[in-house]
Amino acid sequence: MQEAVDVAFPQSLGMFEAIESEQELISGNVIWGNDNILNEWLGVVVPMFSSVSLKLPVKSQNGSLKASCAAELGGRRGIHTTHLKSLVDDLQKVYSMAPEAKW
Repeated sequence: MQEAVDVAFPQSLGMFEAIESEQELISGNVIWGNDNILNEWLGVVVPMFSSVSLKLPVKSQNGSLKASCAAELGGRRGIHTTHLKSLVDDLQKVYSMAPEAKW
């Protein structure tokens, strides 16, 4: 399980990749900011993983939690691994089998 966490954690950090014009959106109180959201998320995830003896590469710094590994970024700019295509294909199979289904 720890090996899977070690692979998946840097990928999960990509959810918090900065977006274009993020600083302007923060200044305009439109969004809270991905760094703030990441810190809140880590505040929930780190204790949860620790409670089941799994370690995340995270350190405490100035009262905030910071990842001590490189995030796998690019998804918000359309840069994806080859794994995404097979996942999307699997999800589309359900729709293809029953296009008239109501969800």
